[in-house]
Amino acid sequence: MDSDKFIQWKNDYTFESCELDRKAYGKFLSSYIRKQNSPLVLNLDGSWGIGKSYFLRQLYSNLRFEHGLPVIHIDAWLSDFSDDPLLVIISELIDQMAAINTLQDCALKEEALLKFAAKYSKKAWNLLAIAGGTYVSGVTGNSAVVELTKKFTFEDEDYQKVGKKLNEVYMLQKDAIDDIKISLEQFAQLYDGDAKVYILIDELDRCRPNYAIEFLEVIKHFFELKNYVFIIATDTEQLSKSIKAVYGNEFDGKEYLSRFFSRTAKIPKPDLKNFASLLIKKSTLADKIEKMFFLEGEQSQDGLAHILSVVGNLYELSLRRLEQLFSKYESIVLHCDGDVFDTRLLLQLMCESESEFYRESYNRKRLYKKLGYPETTQLQKDAKGHNPDYSIDLAFTSLDREQKVIFKDEPSIFKEAYKFAHIYGKVLNSSKVSADVGFVKSTMNENYESTKKADTNFLTYKRSLGKYGALMKFWTIDDYFRYIELAHDIS
Repeated sequence: MDSDKFIQWKNDYTFESCELDRKAYGKFLSSYIRKQNSPLVLNLDGSWGIGKSYFLRQLYSNLRFEHGLPVIHIDAWLSDFSDDPLLVIISELIDQMAAINTLQDCALKEEALLKFAAKYSKKAWNLLAIAGGTYVSGVTGNSAVVELTKKFTFEDEDYQKVGKKLNEVYMLQKDAIDDIKISLEQFAQLYDGDAKVYILIDELDRCRPNYAIEFLEVIKHFFELKNYVFIIATDTEQLSKSIKAVYGNEFDGKEYLSRFFSRTAKIPKPDLKNFASLLIKKSTLADKIEKMFFLEGEQSQDGLAHILSVVGNLYELSLRRLEQLFSKYESIVLHCDGDVFDTRLLLQLMCESESEFYRESYNRKRLYKKLGYPETTQLQKDAKGHNPDYSIDLAFTSLDREQKVIFKDEPSIFKEAYKFAHIYGKVLNSSKVSADVGFVKSTMNENYESTKKADTNFLTYKRSLGKYGALMKFWTIDDYFRYIELAHDIS
């Protein structure tokens, strides 16, 4: 490689500066990996959007820059065009090992590395072609092969034409595998006699199912060696479904995957509030919050981060989904600068509009806009095992014990607002084309204070609304749905 593209990761991806509260786990996992004495293929399991790629890059920085170990990072999806995962891995191995300059006398070491590679290149080229079985009639379209041929000098031209002889040497495949293993072991020892080479694989679950399977087969057959450690980040659930797409729905994809992995480590669920805080700090909203409408005690960056994290936990959003939700929310706030609306209600409706599970509840709200109208379906109730009429109650009752702790201190208004039970059902006429703060305040006084029916939620809302000018626009129900639809394609 002309330059070391991973140097920037030393500053950008570290456990020390991790703002998702994964520092302790990351260092613990690094220690576990480094102290293994036997071959290891570790499945780093995490659902879509949980931050697998980010965590894997942090692990790369920890192993290479903190502990001075030889580390290779491969984005499997970028090599998905290839027909030969083995050549991809070895090509990246040679390129990235040559770029690691942490050794004493590194120039001499790199020269020796290339000489060693050249020494084995004749044999490796022949054996890789035999094992891969993809080079027919001497024609290759694999860029990895092209790069290898640029690096190595072949003494015997016959080795470059080995593809033409594949049918003749088919029975030599088993010997080929053994010889490549020997070559790889000696290749690893060139860096440091006692060191292991750590190969981190990302995005395998995004690849074509056949290619993902071939990738795992290559690791299983060629790299179960004492000097190689593989850490493969996958969404195991998604990858098992991809395998079923190849072998059929009755095939046990998870059981099949277990034969490739020595161990599995789960990526811990992130702290959504920390992540939400990062989103807000980097956004254009950080200096606008003081002018936006929030309930008491929430008019700050920390308050908005809290609301985002609560909604994210309630609707089980991944980091990526929460980021997408915030992008849509930000676009609405910027467009409606100066309007008064309930952020909690807006975010909840946005989540339901984007959720396959809750979308029917969102559609019912949008259609009827009536207080007390049941908006959960029987399918939703059956799926969650609860029977509430409102989606917000269904979401709350579906939380596990750990998640419910997060919500124990939430004000009751959090749920009431989502049912349209407090301002929208009791104060505003949903058919009104537009409204302003002055209208809402006068209606509150007429409908509540005169009859002494004010409740705690009503008083909380009234106090929060008190500092806004009478002519400021106050959203009706229709406004929520209109802006949600407009922001739908923002991500």
